[in-house]
Amino acid sequence: MSNNDGSLDYFDKARALAATGLILAALVAIGGSLLDWVHITPPEIVPASEAPNIEPFSGVEAQDGLWVISGALILIVCGVGLVVRRRSGYAVLAFLVSVVIGAIAIADYRGISEVSSAISQRMNIVGQATAGIGLKLVAAAALVGVISSVIGLAATPRSVGQ
Repeated sequence: MSNNDGSLDYFDKARALAATGLILAALVAIGGSLLDWVHITPPEIVPASEAPNIEPFSGVEAQDGLWVISGALILIVCGVGLVVRRRSGYAVLAFLVSVVIGAIAIADYRGISEVSSAISQRMNIVGQATAGIGLKLVAAAALVGVISSVIGLAATPRSVGQ
């Protein structure tokens, strides 16, 4: 909606800010999925029967990055839909997707240091593993997505007739 003078009202500006945040979060999440998620320092003594993975790997290589990229694409659609359609459902969906992206990042962040975790077993991590910049970017993108979706939800009030 615009005012009589053609300028955007407060809610339109807030929705535009929220959409920008969602799209930015999506782009950062995609970039983070393609960057290194885990750096590995091999142990000093490795049994000959084990072939440890000592190369850093990205989120896409760990397969969780593919889920993050899929979620990021949904965030882009939600950001555009929030501005174009002005429906709160886009903000709710963006919130849920951002929470899922954050859950993936937190689970992998916690799991890289545990040998029995799913990510450690999938990637055959032997040695000391530390989180890479990509995983940290994905976690930050999830936080920005949550905040932006809440702003979008607050800026899209339901009218009485809906």
